[in-house]
Order: sequence, then structure tokens, then C-alpha cells
Amino acid sequence: MRQHHRFLATAACGGLFAFCQPAAAQSTLDAVKAQGFVQCGSVERPGLAKADDKGQWSGLEVEMCRAIAVAVFGPTGRFAYHEYGSDKDFDAARQGTDQVSFVTFSEMAAQSLTDKLLPGPTVFLESHDLLVAADSPARGPADLSGKGICFMNESPANESVDAWFEDRHIPIIRHGYQEDGEMYDGYAVQNCQAVAGESTTLAEAALDGGINHLRSRLLPEHLSIFPIVAATPIKSDSQWAAIVAWTIDTLKNADAKESRYHANGLRAMPVDGAGLGLAPDWQMQVVKTVGSYSLAFQRSLGDRSPFDLPTGLNAAPAEGGSLFVAHKD
Repeated sequence: MRQHHRFLATAACGGLFAFCQPAAAQSTLDAVKAQGFVQCGSVERPGLAKADDKGQWSGLEVEMCRAIAVAVFGPTGRFAYHEYGSDKDFDAARQGTDQVSFVTFSEMAAQSLTDKLLPGPTVFLESHDLLVAADSPARGPADLSGKGICFMNESPANESVDAWFEDRHIPIIRHGYQEDGEMYDGYAVQNCQAVAGESTTLAEAALDGGINHLRSRLLPEHLSIFPIVAATPIKSDSQWAAIVAWTIDTLKNADAKESRYHANGLRAMPVDGAGLGLAPDWQMQVVKTVGSYSLAFQRSLGDRSPFDLPTGLNAAPAEGGSLFVAHKD
């Protein structure tokens, strides 16, 4: 359910000819508190943000939105979530109605949001991958030389397929489609030996199996990698952008392991709540309520979810991943 709220401020001037002093703009944090919930939005992606038949949202990005609500309101903090399913839906990000937007840079460019949103921390490293039959001899994209690859015409995945194989001078047979359903049906009957798309979308497709109940697996080598970031409205203030950024980094740091040189957990990067307008124990409340980033990942995409995806790119560098974590040196 989409909810849009407009915040209005008025000021009175004393005296007939008195000069009016501009009223101090309400901070985003104060506006959110007055609203009673944090509003977030994103494109729908399996395991990241998707609504069930009852309209209940779940996924890693939804967990991040929930964490921000806990940071602001405490353990019972409320949030609203909606989909950017059309150009019009992006108006909530464009006009600043959404306090947090989980977007890719391609989405920002396509929707002319580069002057409307401030990119924040990465919440997930998405990738364009290839899905092949479980019994396929292919162990990497290069093994598909001369084989058919399905993709949606003029999609970002289409561009990634072209770039990866053309850069390496590896010939493939291209099967472009206009409809998702037709593409997956073509793959299910093996008109093509692989299908290209976002890793999360392909992981969901693998669970379905299609018309032939084809068992499938993702190739581990990525065609391309791109971040999904937590962006805030440019017209909002730096305090709000900091709250969003530090909340997500708090979840990441909750996974930090203690070593001789680095503190663990919340001690890896303590953030003063008073300076942000939050409770002194806000970080503890966030982690106690939502858990760490890795736990949220496991529930949404990992071994506690139907997808059973490895953390992979979305582990900290110390764990072999590429997801940056802010912590003290």
C-alpha cells in the first residue's frame, strides 16, 4: 500500500511592516517522528524486497528499513514500504516523500534522480549472472562458447551478456525475448543453455523449475556487479543521511570479529546517539531487534531462506567479500 504525506510549515509575522524571518525548516528526523513511521521504497526483487499475497513485505532491504525505524523510534518502530513498479511510483523518491530509497545507480540515471537523491551506503551487491541446468557441464561463462543464452531484449542483463562475451571474443547464440515468461519457458525446454539476469531473480526462477521442472544452478562467476544503495532525498538534511548510513553500518559491524587490532561488534564503530537525535543505546536496540547484517541476509537470501544463496560478494572483505564496512582503524 503506498502512502504519501506532505509536510507543511507556516510562520506568522508580527507588525504590519515587520520583516518576516524565515521559519527554521523542520528536520527530517522531526518530520519522521511526527509522521510516526519511516517510509521506504524500491524496485521489487526476490529476497531483497517483495510483497506476499497479503501485501506483507519482506527481504533484506525491508530489514534495513526496519532497522532505521528501530533507530528512530526504538524496538516497536514502524515503517511503510512500497514498490517502484512504474515511472510514477518513483515520484515518491523524486519528491522526497520516501525518506529512504533502495536503488541502483542505473535506476537513478534512468529516472533522472541524480539531483534528487543522495547515494548512501551499499546494502547489497547485486550481479548479472547465468543460470544453467544442474547437469550442465559448464562451470563458468566461458564454457558456454557456441551455446544459446536467453535474455530480455534491451535489458541491463542483455548489455552485460554482450559486454562479457564480446570483450573475450567468445561466440554465443543470442536468444532475446520481450516477455519474462516466454524467456523462462524457452530456457526450461533448453532452447538456450543458459538464461541471464539478476542473481536474485534467477535464484527465484531456479526454485520454480518452469514447465519442465528443470533443476538449475547459478554459475559462480558474475557477468557484472553493481551496488544497491540506501539513498536519501537531497532536500533532506545531513543529520538524516547520517542516521541512515550509520544504522546500516551498525548492522554490518555487528558481524565484526575481535582481533588483536580490531574491536568486535558495536565496539568496532560506536556512534553517539545524542549527536544524531537518537537514544543513547540506539545501536544496541537496532542489533537486538533486527540482528546483524549477516543474520538479515541469511533470513532473506541465505540458508534460512528458500534461496539458500551464499553470502559471497556481500560478506565483509575480511571474510572474502566486497561489502565495505566502516570501522575504526
